[in-house]
Amino acid sequence: MASNDEQRSATTILTTAAQSIAARLIANETTAKFTKAEISTTNLFNQSVTELQVLTSLDNVQQTADINTVTVINNNTVNVNVAIDQTKAPNNYQMNSVGLFAVDGDGKEVLYSVTVLKDPVYIHQDAMGSALGIDLETVVGQASNVEISVNPAGAVTNEILKATLADYIKADDSTVVHTADMRKPASDVAGIEEVNAKQDKLTITPADDSKVVHDNHDNTITANGASYDLSKSGLQPIEYVADGSFNDLPLGTVFANASVMTDGPDRIHGFTTKTFYSSQWGGRKVQIAIVDITNLMFFRTFKDNSDLWNSWTKLADDSKVAHLSGANNFDTVPTVNNNPLLLASSLPSDLARLSQDANFTGKLQQNGQDVALANNTIARDPNTGKATDTTDFPYKGLTVDGYPIIPLVLVPDRATAITKTAQYPNYAFMYGKELS
Repeated sequence: MASNDEQRSATTILTTAAQSIAARLIANETTAKFTKAEISTTNLFNQSVTELQVLTSLDNVQQTADINTVTVINNNTVNVNVAIDQTKAPNNYQMNSVGLFAVDGDGKEVLYSVTVLKDPVYIHQDAMGSALGIDLETVVGQASNVEISVNPAGAVTNEILKATLADYIKADDSTVVHTADMRKPASDVAGIEEVNAKQDKLTITPADDSKVVHDNHDNTITANGASYDLSKSGLQPIEYVADGSFNDLPLGTVFANASVMTDGPDRIHGFTTKTFYSSQWGGRKVQIAIVDITNLMFFRTFKDNSDLWNSWTKLADDSKVAHLSGANNFDTVPTVNNNPLLLASSLPSDLARLSQDANFTGKLQQNGQDVALANNTIARDPNTGKATDTTDFPYKGLTVDGYPIIPLVLVPDRATAITKTAQYPNYAFMYGKELS
């Protein structure tokens, strides 16, 4: 930088030739007149004072500006106002340095001073007659020996002023504040200088920085020492994620496109997904995913010490599940192990029921053996085991150890026994005095 004052945005350095003229002006040996300024795009801000003092011209001059006015500031300093006519700009360019020229009493024109800019000023080519004025405060040594001038060409004519003002929208008189509208007279209204003076006397306690919210200017805020991402706060649209894995989603809420991602609840839907994390018990994570276009929700958990997400679990719709109490109406036949349950309304009419008699037209078996019917069995006394029914067995139908039991019938005499035996050969007819 050409000056030791690094805070200044522009610095003006007198050339060696200017210093010579200034010395002669002090001695009343010559006069001086500022003649022109040359505008350059060359950045000389980092040049040393010595390097600037020996310059006699500037490189990359874009245009020459007229001297508009020269006014005296004090006995040693004058203000030179330069008018840059933007209609004469060859193109749009950046002004980085200005060279001010002067002619001494002998008619010799020299580069009097160089003004270098820290930041460029943009000059735009403008055919509407715009001009940019810059003031160059210049040391001359003896101001009385400098020609004070006003360039009429640099003044704003009445016609130019009217043409310029025509481009501005006139204020609506009904929307502006008039002196008569003020509650206090203008003399009682404090100016900005008075306000600042009053403010300087106020006792202001600065806010505790630890108790205010800070805008980090990166879409996050800091409060109570913690940083919060506004994109996950619900105060603005959430982040859209369309690649990678659900396993790697960031903490907070995002909208994840599962159709182009892995490890989601399915590969069909988009999911508003929220990921929670706690450092307790070695680390715990939970994800909740809600389908974008229908009422479906999934969740799963993760344990850091196992480095594994559990499978997604779909939350049931309470209106579509069976309850232990109350009526349950199923749209389809329920199944157990993929086998449909038999509904009461679907039972056959001839199915045996405990509460009523059942008539079997086929066999009734137990362990492959026919079950005896009541009319083919002998009733017994449950206490004594003795038969209580009179039963007629067929011949040889009743056996003991394989031998048939033959019924014995007592008759009064031998003749009757012979007759009965002829009639009933399967009986033994007995008679005799001993038997009776």
